[in-house]
Amino acid sequence: MNKNKFLLSLIIFQGILIVMGIIVIFYTIYYKIQNNDNNIFLIPSKVINQDILLLDEENIQIKKVIDNKIIFEIYNLEKNQITKILTIDEK
Repeated sequence: MNKNKFLLSLIIFQGILIVMGIIVIFYTIYYKIQNNDNNIFLIPSKVINQDILLLDEENIQIKKVIDNKIIFEIYNLEKNQITKILTIDEK
C-alpha cells in the first residue's frame, strides 16, 4: 500500500510539473507577441504610386516627376511628415 501511494504522488507531481511547463510556455509566447519591437509605419496613399527609397530606419525618400521637374521629398516615418524637399529642373 505504501508503494502505491508513493507512485500515485509521483504521478500527481509529474502532472503538476507538466501543467506548469505548459503555462510557462504559453506565457512566454504571449509576452513575446505583446513586446514585439517591430514598428509599423503608415505611408500616405498619395505616395503609393511614386518611387520610394528607404534611407534609414526613420526616413524614406520619395521621387516624383511633375512638369519636367524631379522632386525628391524626405519623409520622416515616426513624425509622419515631410522634412525636406529637393527640386531639380530637367533641361
